[in-house]
Amino acid sequence: MNIEIANRLVQLRKQHGYSQDELAARLGLSRQAVSKWERAEASPDTDNLIMLSRVYGISLDELLRTEDPIPEPEPDKGVKVTINGKPVRFNKEDGFYFSYGDDDEEYESGDSDSKKFEIKCDKNEEKSPWLMFPYPVFVSILYLGLGFAFNLWHPGWLLFLTIPIYYPIVNWFTGKRNHCFWRSFPFAMIVTLAFLAIGCIWGYWHPAWALFLLIPIYYPMVKVIDRSYRRKFGYTNGSTVRVASGPVKIDFDGKFVAIKLHFGELGNLSFLRANYAKVVADFVKERGGKPFLTDCNTLYVGSRKNALEHMDTAYLNGYSPFST
Repeated sequence: MNIEIANRLVQLRKQHGYSQDELAARLGLSRQAVSKWERAEASPDTDNLIMLSRVYGISLDELLRTEDPIPEPEPDKGVKVTINGKPVRFNKEDGFYFSYGDDDEEYESGDSDSKKFEIKCDKNEEKSPWLMFPYPVFVSILYLGLGFAFNLWHPGWLLFLTIPIYYPIVNWFTGKRNHCFWRSFPFAMIVTLAFLAIGCIWGYWHPAWALFLLIPIYYPMVKVIDRSYRRKFGYTNGSTVRVASGPVKIDFDGKFVAIKLHFGELGNLSFLRANYAKVVADFVKERGGKPFLTDCNTLYVGSRKNALEHMDTAYLNGYSPFST
């Protein structure tokens, strides 16, 4: 193999962010084989050339055409993703990383047979004044006022427990109301506040503790009410997923929903970041589904060849219960 092709293989590998070990793992070869290609000591056979062209997303002609510039890596054009009607575009400056795009003409100019997956996340353009209201600051000022004016430091501190009660209620009234009010109602927090208030102010710790027995009764009842609410207002009719064959209605309510993706090899940038998987997971959760991420082990030797290493790799690449 001539030195021009060897240099081109080195440039392609580095541009796509692979080490020799990682590329060898993807091809099912040893690192020494890749090293010999790049030193022009050996030539890849036809099967390996085809595999290289697939890994780099270019044709065999582009792979071997040394006089042409190295093409920039591109995302898979077979699937088009939009969020809030905006296409998700490829960011060439940061490897395989996706960001929101506004160029609808460029997005629509693609192959008409390409599949489309559309996520609509309805967002209010302007936040409600109740959400913008600095309630924690208001509570702090009120607490200090009661303390200095009336010496009610105790039980005035109970006011701070109204903060985690305020926001779920306001969010329901100012949001999309995909669920009934009672599901958003912070019943457990209110029971705790009531128990502490009764105990601190009147000293009735007993039998006030019996209020906590209402919690395991409340939530099963609310679940039944919520299902009825969602059916009444059409929230269980499913969400539209647009594919080549047309829109498809999917009912996520109460169902486990697998989100298949590629967690990525260690040191590889060609995978979807966890924050975008979270958008899809939140989309499913809002419609009552129970999403989970899934990937399949690889046949080649790499960091995803078995379940334990696969999970470690996913965690190191940013996938965890905290990020998704």
